[in-house]
Amino acid sequence: MATVLDLGFISNFSYLFTFLLVFVLVFSILESKKFLSQSTGVNGIIALCLAIIVNLSSTARTAITNAAPWFVALAFFIFFLLLLYTIFGAGEKDFKEVLKDIRVVNWIIALSVIIALIALGNALGQSLLSRTTNQSAITTELNTTATNTTSYQTNLVNTLFNSKVLGLILLLIIASFTIRQLSMKDE
Repeated sequence: MATVLDLGFISNFSYLFTFLLVFVLVFSILESKKFLSQSTGVNGIIALCLAIIVNLSSTARTAITNAAPWFVALAFFIFFLLLLYTIFGAGEKDFKEVLKDIRVVNWIIALSVIIALIALGNALGQSLLSRTTNQSAITTELNTTATNTTSYQTNLVNTLFNSKVLGLILLLIIASFTIRQLSMKDE
């Protein structure tokens, strides 16, 4: 039965979407920065070649396909934050000041790196796991948090939610806040 929300056929166009995304992003960066060539044609050929090379790699295509929706969500979040900022009377000049603030830039870079790492993990995780472990890993019923299974997702979740890892994350957060408070100047 066909439904309005059945978008399964779009997965057939993932090659086209990935190609267009890489081509447009690379071409726009090359055109705006002009660091490889001043010619639009040369920049177009470089972007075309890079888009074809990326599209030929299934790993790169999978990583881009996994990361693209998250970057769109990040862009919408930033857009709505700026929209909320305008509700309180900010103008275009204030936007430029906010976007030049090092804390905002650091947050955007940190979120982008996290999205990229998650996308690479989804693209490479299972294939790297199957290369490094034997396929006959045995898990027992008593040890439900084992990280020697053949499933990348199970190993990742069991590692991230291990009590030692969560304790280390908490310790790092406390240390970062402590360092921040100690390094602040008295005003």
